[in-house]
Amino acid sequence: MGPLLVDAHVHFHPCFGEEQFLDRAAANVAEASRVSGFPVHTSGCLLLSETSDACWFGRLQGLAQDTKECLGDWRLEATSEPESLLATKADGGMLILIAGRQIATRERLEVLALGTTAKIQDGMTLRETISAALHEEAITVIPWGFGKWWAGRGKLLAGFLEEVHSGRVHLGDNGGRPHWTVEPWPLRSSIKRGLWILPGSDPLPMIDEVERVGSYGFRIDEYISRSRPAADLKRYLRSLEKGPSPYGKRVGWLRFIRNQTHLRLVRRQL
Repeated sequence: MGPLLVDAHVHFHPCFGEEQFLDRAAANVAEASRVSGFPVHTSGCLLLSETSDACWFGRLQGLAQDTKECLGDWRLEATSEPESLLATKADGGMLILIAGRQIATRERLEVLALGTTAKIQDGMTLRETISAALHEEAITVIPWGFGKWWAGRGKLLAGFLEEVHSGRVHLGDNGGRPHWTVEPWPLRSSIKRGLWILPGSDPLPMIDEVERVGSYGFRIDEYISRSRPAADLKRYLRSLEKGPSPYGKRVGWLRFIRNQTHLRLVRRQL
């Protein structure tokens, strides 16, 4: 398969409908392909970033083992690797689903370990978490999060990035970061450091956020196999001499403010 549009930061939240989730991802990939002039039948790839209490990928694996089980018009199909699945639709639509984890570090930063079913515990230091993700041969990403790269955590991140070898760790841009804002300094300096930026939509746990799944990510122009898409994606990223091209767009200021306000109200009620 190729080219491919990859959303590198995807959450399935309980408030989302499963069929709706896949439908919206496919529709957003199709729209991004149309706007960007990509081939009409460009496929999408969703890199799941599941927290420690989430197990949606595991549920899908169970559905893939039963040829009679479907999610509406979508059918799940196993590949030859445990960390990926294919979701296919009768109209010819296809999405690659790749397992992964979002880990909270002791310093309240986040690390994504993508392309693995391994469970990496929360609460370790940033260095310990990165080391554990690399040990599992995961695509290892430190994603942007509102306020997470400021002040003390920003200084800690800066010190860590000075020690990172290019190609080993990536940075993540985020579809929830409002457009027309100054790019955060780690993203601005990523090229000098030899770090690739892997964008993703990062939908929040709000019903209408399912609309953003698959809307922001990066493009792959090389062939990716149906049988081992996770392994091929890792190989592709290791082979790059410059960062992958992004696609899609981030949210506007009004939606960003609304989302952040909602999140803070919910946290106060817990």
